[in-house]
Amino acid sequence: MVAREIRVDENFQERYLNMSRDFPVTIHYNDFSMWASPRVGWHWHPYLEFDTILKGRVDLFTNHRKVTLQEGEGCLLNINVMHSLNGISEEAPVILTHLVNPSFIAGEEQGTLVRKYLTPVLDCSGLEFLTFSPSSTRQRQILEHMNVSYEAADTEPEGYELIVRSELTAAWLLILQEAKPLLQERKTASGPMEARVKTMMLYIQRNHMNKVTLEQIARSASLSTRECTRDFQTYLHMTPFRYLTDFRLLAASDDIRNTMKPVTMIAADHGFSSPSYFTRLFREKYRMTPLEYRAAHRK
Repeated sequence: MVAREIRVDENFQERYLNMSRDFPVTIHYNDFSMWASPRVGWHWHPYLEFDTILKGRVDLFTNHRKVTLQEGEGCLLNINVMHSLNGISEEAPVILTHLVNPSFIAGEEQGTLVRKYLTPVLDCSGLEFLTFSPSSTRQRQILEHMNVSYEAADTEPEGYELIVRSELTAAWLLILQEAKPLLQERKTASGPMEARVKTMMLYIQRNHMNKVTLEQIARSASLSTRECTRDFQTYLHMTPFRYLTDFRLLAASDDIRNTMKPVTMIAADHGFSSPSYFTRLFREKYRMTPLEYRAAHRK
């Protein structure tokens, strides 16, 4: 299937409505030229995510790290990791994405396969993601397994489900070898900070249509304004007001796409006091004016 945008719920969990319990893996060919923006905002999900960059370049952000992925490279994102992605090349990125329930690799039961081969990675707080480059033999093999898995899921030959599982299992064995140095290190979890930031993000989401101050955002998590700003910078690599503006634009884009309300009304509904300022920010983010965006999504 071709995905056009990431949808998240009020807790910033990504929603994949077609994740089947019988076949708990979804594979997406994401062509950002068909998306509203070459950027995926902050979100998380309880699935392993494997990405391969087929075209362009992207910046990947997680709680504490940022990495630039070039064409031909890929990555594994661990479960429940907050992350975002931003296309940085002139040409729109194309990304092949596998979302995999860990049970697809080792089964549902807490047996040997889960204890030996899944739990060490899933429980490693220091392993937010791994990157893969075709210049490394083992990492190139991982990327090749992901491509074969995609081809099988796309063309659906007889027994394609077994092919997908076989390729992902083979890739996972190589990934365990890549992850071994990290798995041997002791890492401290960022649980308290993660909980605070998610609380503040939720406050912003619920109140973005009103005037929101830094003091109010900080108070929602019982923090000082200095602690609030520090946590946002550390965890999301942006200020609270940058996140507020991004969320307002995202919410406004939904209204522009799905209603015929005047742009001035939509701007006011989502916390922008100046329609011209809203239009300028919207054009910077989506590379078109609100009216152009509406026309493009009604064709």
